[in-house]
Amino acid sequence: MKEEILHILRYFALFKHPLTKVELYQFLGVECAQDELNRNIQTMAELGEIKIIGGFIQRNEDQDFTKLRIGKQERALDLIKKSRGYSRIIARFPFVRSVSISGSVSKLSSGEDADLDFFIVTASERLWICRTLLHLFKKLTFITGHENFFCMNYFVDDANLRLPFENFYTALELQTLIPCFGNNTYEELKNSNPWTTKYLPNHEGKPLASVAEIKHTALGKKLLEALFNLFFPRLINQWLMRLTDWKWRKKFAPLNLSDQEYDQAIMTRIHISKNHPHDFQKRILEAMEKEDGMEKNVYA
Repeated sequence: MKEEILHILRYFALFKHPLTKVELYQFLGVECAQDELNRNIQTMAELGEIKIIGGFIQRNEDQDFTKLRIGKQERALDLIKKSRGYSRIIARFPFVRSVSISGSVSKLSSGEDADLDFFIVTASERLWICRTLLHLFKKLTFITGHENFFCMNYFVDDANLRLPFENFYTALELQTLIPCFGNNTYEELKNSNPWTTKYLPNHEGKPLASVAEIKHTALGKKLLEALFNLFFPRLINQWLMRLTDWKWRKKFAPLNLSDQEYDQAIMTRIHISKNHPHDFQKRILEAMEKEDGMEKNVYA
């Protein structure tokens, strides 16, 4: 228990982000009761192994990040309030089946320049049509300076909801998603990834914040979907995937990524689109492996 508590605090120390008792319980890799965890926290605090300031827990050797955490949380909550309007726009696009907030905002840890990241589920074999339409729209948002509120870097379609890279990082990203639209599809996404309980056995699937679900009868959306479905949509979907893949390989060639590194960071498959050229996941996992050497126990 002590080792796991320190491990999770080390992980979030990379983001200068101390945790509440409830958050620590949700993210702990050891199954236990909240009361049992609370007793261990109290004992470790009395022994000077961790410190509790303003209800936030962090390692004893770290500087006090409490004020920083409070500021990041306030910014995140403000972005979450604003997110409903932006996610409503995304939800109205053809073939969008679910919209969830992801990234730092979903963990209540938004820096001053934080973007509003969205995880999007599309209709089967329409992902690349949907993604292309959304990103054409995003190009227009540069005119009004709202591009940071429409960061859509992860798409999956509802025919293949199981995520690749089964590790602590991905489990945390999935379990902290905040659904905004298509909550039934969001539940299907979580149910399609039962492996997350291996890394987060205490997590009850409840996000750290909530947004009132967007519900609408978008007649225009249905008509557009029907229109696209008339013109060889599967072929168009495949062509857009190949076109995007060609553009990305040309764009990110200066990064000199190996084939394996490229396929992990930038995924262009018929059921999934992921565009993280700097592979934040890899950097964090490597940092943790170097920090405490627990990779064999925590990451797949």
